[in-house]
Amino acid sequence: MRDVGELFTDREAALRAVDALVAEGGTGRFLVLTGVSGMGKSTVLARLVAHPPSRWACAVVDAEVLVSGMVVRAEGGEDAALELLRQVGGRLAAVAPWWRRRWLRQKAAVIGSVRPWRVNVRQWAGFGGHISHSPVQVSAGPLTQGERRRQWTGQLLKVARAVRRRQLLLLVDTSELLAYFDDVAVEQPRPGRPYGVASWFVTVLEELLDQMPGLRVVLAGTTAPASVAADGRDLGRIARVELEPWAPKDTGRYLARRGLSVDAQAAVAVTDAAGGLPVEISWLMDILTDGREPASAFGALVAGLAEQAGPARRAWLRSHVLERISDGTLRLLYAAAVLEIFTPDVLLTVARDGGSNEAAGRAAFARVEHSSYIRPLDADTGQWRVHTVLRNWLLEAARDHDARRPPPERVLPSLHRAAADYHEALAVDNRWSLHAAHHRFATGDDRHSAAWTARLTRALSTQPLDTLRIQALADAALAVPGPSDTLSAVFADAHLASSLLDFQRARYPAAQHHAEQALALYESLDGHSEAVRTAARLAGHTAWKRPRYQDAVTHWTTATTPHTHGSEVLEGTQRGTTADGDTYALRVALAEAVLATGDALRAHTLLAALPETSPTAQPDPTTNEALSEVDTGTLTVAAAVAEALSAYPLPGALPGDMLLLRTRTAYALNDHDEAAAYALHVLEQSKTSDHHTALAHDVLALVAYSSWDLEQARQHTRRGLTAARRCPDQGCMVQLLLTDANLAGRRAVWAPSGIGRQSPTPEVNAAAPSAAPTTSMSLTQRAESAHQRELADRQQAAAEGLAAQLNHSQLHAQAIALRDPAAALTVYRAIGDRHGEAAALEVLADAAGERADLDTAEELANQALALHRTLGDRRGEANMQETLAHAALQRTNPGRAEEFANQALALFCTLRDQRGKANILGLLADAARQRGDLDTAEELANQALALHRTLGNRLGEANILGLLAYAALQRTDLHRAEELASQALTIHRTLGYQRGEAAALGFLADAARQRGDLDTAEELLSQALALHRTLGNRLGEISALGLLADAALRRDDPGRARELADQALALNRTLGNQLGEASALGLLADAARQRGDLDTAEELASQALTIHRSLGNPSGEATALWLLADAACQRGDTRTGRRTLAEAAALYEQIGMVQQAASCRQQLQEW
Repeated sequence: MRDVGELFTDREAALRAVDALVAEGGTGRFLVLTGVSGMGKSTVLARLVAHPPSRWACAVVDAEVLVSGMVVRAEGGEDAALELLRQVGGRLAAVAPWWRRRWLRQKAAVIGSVRPWRVNVRQWAGFGGHISHSPVQVSAGPLTQGERRRQWTGQLLKVARAVRRRQLLLLVDTSELLAYFDDVAVEQPRPGRPYGVASWFVTVLEELLDQMPGLRVVLAGTTAPASVAADGRDLGRIARVELEPWAPKDTGRYLARRGLSVDAQAAVAVTDAAGGLPVEISWLMDILTDGREPASAFGALVAGLAEQAGPARRAWLRSHVLERISDGTLRLLYAAAVLEIFTPDVLLTVARDGGSNEAAGRAAFARVEHSSYIRPLDADTGQWRVHTVLRNWLLEAARDHDARRPPPERVLPSLHRAAADYHEALAVDNRWSLHAAHHRFATGDDRHSAAWTARLTRALSTQPLDTLRIQALADAALAVPGPSDTLSAVFADAHLASSLLDFQRARYPAAQHHAEQALALYESLDGHSEAVRTAARLAGHTAWKRPRYQDAVTHWTTATTPHTHGSEVLEGTQRGTTADGDTYALRVALAEAVLATGDALRAHTLLAALPETSPTAQPDPTTNEALSEVDTGTLTVAAAVAEALSAYPLPGALPGDMLLLRTRTAYALNDHDEAAAYALHVLEQSKTSDHHTALAHDVLALVAYSSWDLEQARQHTRRGLTAARRCPDQGCMVQLLLTDANLAGRRAVWAPSGIGRQSPTPEVNAAAPSAAPTTSMSLTQRAESAHQRELADRQQAAAEGLAAQLNHSQLHAQAIALRDPAAALTVYRAIGDRHGEAAALEVLADAAGERADLDTAEELANQALALHRTLGDRRGEANMQETLAHAALQRTNPGRAEEFANQALALFCTLRDQRGKANILGLLADAARQRGDLDTAEELANQALALHRTLGNRLGEANILGLLAYAALQRTDLHRAEELASQALTIHRTLGYQRGEAAALGFLADAARQRGDLDTAEELLSQALALHRTLGNRLGEISALGLLADAALRRDDPGRARELADQALALNRTLGNQLGEASALGLLADAARQRGDLDTAEELASQALTIHRSLGNPSGEATALWLLADAACQRGDTRTGRRTLAEAAALYEQIGMVQQAASCRQQLQEW
């Protein structure tokens, strides 16, 4: 904008923050001004320079000057760091008194200069001689990077102390570019902790602030250095302002200042079309008001925007605006966009040689100089730049133009050729320059490709890597859109080098993208098998780091597969390495990744093909000391990258990793004996690390946990936690904490058992439920159970917190899987962990089953079952068969439930999983009870009860006691039912398991109801109903409502019974629970019978009878027949009533419900 002071609009928040920064007595020293490109950050700084705060001077340092004029050297960003301090020193010198200004500018200009020391040395001339003093020039030895930068900072501070009483607002523009020079590769003398520029410069500014009380700093950029991303050590020292896009009212105010009064609708249209970016809106106005009637031009713009929508609106806007610019000016702007940073002479030369039809002279440059199209970058060098947003606009428009023109008339190729010619004319190195190479690449010209490749290979071969030169060389190629086929090798090398840099900087998504691009290009070329292997290895390693395990598997599979291109055959070899050693490391890494996806079967196959230890590798002539002796001209970019990657071990490469991998694979395949043997072998190694020790104990604890040897599991967990506390890799601590949490959760429902000490427990019959019941518990045992529950919660929370702190996706998903399985499922799917995905689906399926959402439960369980079968996880498969059996029971489909349960039982028996076997026996018992086969139900339940008591599984024991109580109720053995239900209630309350407590209360209430003690029954049912509703257990709520309705019928209160039964019926129909629906219909029929409404009673009873018969439920069928028989007798149709009642009695006798059968026989005699 021509007058930033007059037209400055809507950045009051930023200006208020500056006012607070310079306010007397304020605590702020830094202002961080951020926003996306085009949001007006530089305009805010220009406003401050034009109108500085009262009694303050403003000075600007633009980081883009450093990037545009950098001369790269081996050690990350040293030239940039030095130039940055010199610029700051020059700005400080500028505010000095006039009589000191020149001297301070000289001081700033020579910051970092190395001067010899002049000293006087006393010399002895021998006998007859004399002692004299003579000056000697002495130079110090080379400084380390830290010493050198401290020296530079000290020189800058001397300048600062000379102006310490001055008030200066230092404005640092495009501060995000400071990070361009940050090098996270190895830097001496601080390996792994580089100085870089961005964060280091902030520390320099902190020292300046200490020296100059009147100094304030504004950092403007799309991002801020990490060290000022949050408040500093002093509260309020750092303030932050995020610039937001313009709202329509801001656009309207700006347009009014440009002389255009517009309505709100027009302001909205322009704001939306420009995305609220001030730079774009100001540019539009510059074009629309350039020598034309602005009101009519703006009206045409708004009218055109109103006719467009979506992406078409933006395309129309671009074409409409650009067609208003003269060809000569537009060609000048296109040339500026191609060059990005330029001097006026360069711009005019390129525009003229690139085919401009108008005279490209100073007058042409003047047309754009005072607009918002370009802005000066550095007054000393005379450089200008195009704003990034406008540059993208122009390049996109030029590409659209070229797509509709034949090759001779295309704009971009001609401009790139002109730019290349210009830079080649200036070059002294055989017409080579980086800028020339970039522009040649943009035209598909490969004349500089050999020189470019040689320089990139040389930069990749330095120790440490010459990261700035590598980045510059790679950017020169990758900044070209749509590479031609003639340059595929160049772009592949550029992507590979960029991937290596991003990998070193831990920018793994970008690194994977570049590696995959390189891999695709190499695969399309002949004679690049080595490069394919290197790119695939790097792509796999970046995917592993993200983590994206399935991608890692894909790429490492490619890397370990022999590739043939023409006459070249690669059998897993790499330049300078042995095929066996390198292939071994890659195959181990592949097995690690495969196991991480949950595919234990394939991991086992891969490991079976590998020896226990890696083959001994032969010396590599391109490694370590020998590297300097290798002629880099014979190396390829891929070979240099492969050598650089040797500093980053693949997963599974550390001593002991292979044994641990075999251990984890065996455990994942449920081969617990082999897993335990491998784990013990790990612990027997003479130099086992704390990490391997911790994880080996974790596997041994899990093996003991699976067999319910909880004491042994506890001992291994304790030892594993001890080792994990010493381990620097806290990932093992997360796993041990999760194991300890699971163990504590199991100990909370466990009583000491006779595992390993007793012979198998004899079968328990209905009259004697166990030889060793655990329902009588001391206060100590109850307190211990509560303690274990608290411990489980505490360890789970600790694991989740540590996993989040480590930012480890897989571990965090494992930690939150029980609390938030949906979030865990999202993570597992993102990282490609199919075993974790199946486990999360299993938790979600169980949760859906508990809330009686059976459709969802079955859908999720089937997804998990398919995954478990694909992965060969038999335990997971058995668990899902169990979940599906539960769902079938809830649907009152005992036949289907038995089918699933028998499949699960076979798997659990194969796995020797006694707990799983006991649970399935309980399921089969419940299915038999639903079928009315009470003898079989009790037999199976007693077998399950014996197993649970042998294991010490109190929760399982309580559940089976409840099932036996239910069977006793169906036999009308009320005393036995109450005894069993009371035992179950005691255990559930001790364990704090409210769902089981509610079920046990229901059994006790049912016994009281059948005994005629309706007050006790209703009291117990009210407690159970409250618990079911609190837990969201709708099936339990239905059961309680049904029993309460039956109690109301026994009190001859058909109105209350009907109200309760209607609630139960509505819930059953919502859930699709047909058995519950039939039972509720029976209750409603009985209520209608009591009211004397025999038509309704018969209709409802007939509906219930139909459902019971379709479900194969003989007890419900008999009850419905009894209702129909009674209604017939009340109508006087004794013959029909007696026939129907006889059917009911026969059914009761058939299923062993003796008391009900006897009642029916007695009624037959009375009728």
